[in-house]
Amino acid sequence: MPAATRNLAMSKPLLASEHKSPDPGCGPASTADWERKRALLRARLMKRRLPWLNKDELEAHFTGMPWRYWAGVNEEDLLLHLRTVHAFFQSLTAPETEGTAPVVSWRQIPERGVTEVLVCNWDRQGLLVKVAGAFATVRINIVQAVVYTRADNVVLDVFEVCDPERREIQDESLLHKMVCLLEAAVSQPPAVSFITGRHLEKQEPPASGQPAQAPSRPTIRFDNESSNDCAVLEIAMPDRLGLLYELLQVLTACGVSISQAIVSTEQGLARDRFHVTDAVSGAGLAPPRMGLIRARLAEAIGT
Repeated sequence: MPAATRNLAMSKPLLASEHKSPDPGCGPASTADWERKRALLRARLMKRRLPWLNKDELEAHFTGMPWRYWAGVNEEDLLLHLRTVHAFFQSLTAPETEGTAPVVSWRQIPERGVTEVLVCNWDRQGLLVKVAGAFATVRINIVQAVVYTRADNVVLDVFEVCDPERREIQDESLLHKMVCLLEAAVSQPPAVSFITGRHLEKQEPPASGQPAQAPSRPTIRFDNESSNDCAVLEIAMPDRLGLLYELLQVLTACGVSISQAIVSTEQGLARDRFHVTDAVSGAGLAPPRMGLIRARLAEAIGT
C-alpha cells in the first residue's frame, strides 16, 4: 500500500488568479516582495497554532522553499502543502514502509475541470519521469506541473491533471492505481519504463467533440541568459497524453538533473520549461551538450 494517500477537500474554490505559476526565471524579480509575502504567511500560520504542525517543520518549509514558491503560493495552498510534507515525514517512521515511498494527495477543482495532485518524496534522479510515467499509464493527462525542491532535499511536485475528456478525474480509482505504480517505480532504477504516451494515443483516438491540437511545429531551445547556475530548456509543441513522460525520459537518459520544471498547456499547446544541470557535478551545461540534448529530444518527439 502507498505510504499515504489523501483526498483533500477544498474549503473554497481555487481562483485561477491565485494559482498562476510564478515567473520561471532563475532569479527573483523582487526580493522584497516575496520576502514580505513569506513573512505575512508565517505570521498567519503562527497565530493559528495548528496542533499537527511543529516548529521545526514550519521552519524547514519557510527557510527551505525557493523564492518562486513564495511568489505564487497562497495561504490555503500552503496549508495543503504543509500537510502533505507532514504526512511524508510521518510515513518515514511507519514500520510497514521502507522510507522511499512517496506521499500523494489530491483535491478536485471541478470549476476548472482539473484535479490537483501533490507528490512529496526525497529528491532523487529520475523521480519526475516516474511520476509522469505513472500518470500516462493510467491515461491521466498532465495539464500543468511545478516542481519545488527544498533545501533539506524534500521535493514537492504540484500537478494539475485531467482525464481524456478534459475533465477532473472523476474515477478516483485511477489516482489510486497511479500511486501504486509510482510507489513500485521509486524502488527501481531511474530508467524504469512505463507504457509510453505515444503508444497509448495510437491505441485510442481523442474523444469526439474535443478541440483539435494547436497546429504548431515543435520548438526546442536553451535560454543561456536567465541564469549562470543552470541551463533553462524551453519546449513548445502540441500536447498529447504522456508527452511530459517522453521528454523526461530523454533528459534522464542524457544525465541531467532537473531543479525546477514548469509545465503548462493552453488550447492544446504544451509549453514546458526545465531548469537543468549535470546530474553528477551539478554544474551548468556546455553548448555542445545542449546541442546533443536538443537533437535527442527532437528525435524522440518526431520533429
